[in-house]
Amino acid sequence: MKKILEIPTNKIFQKEKETYKFLKEFIFDEAVKLYTPILRGFPDFIVVSYKKPYDEVLKPAFVEVKLNNGKLSLHQAKFLGWLSRGFKVYVFQVKTITNGSLIQVREWD
Repeated sequence: MKKILEIPTNKIFQKEKETYKFLKEFIFDEAVKLYTPILRGFPDFIVVSYKKPYDEVLKPAFVEVKLNNGKLSLHQAKFLGWLSRGFKVYVFQVKTITNGSLIQVREWD
């Protein structure tokens, strides 16, 4: 995966749900949270558009969120690889740093 963007924030996230709320409020413009217990490995969001200035860099995509070095499961990796054959797929890796967090956006390739 290649790194597309880094977004620093002064917020520290303890759970992925906290991250989802932040992303929907400050990064995503139009997005749908996917709740799919049936499809193992399905990404967290479908994002149609982003807020400025992120809209200049990021494209509509499936988005998976991982917190503090969380790894993709085998099912997730296979499914994201399959989706990337026809769609943009981003993994938002959220890492705790001094006085906040760093969100690294990586494109699946």
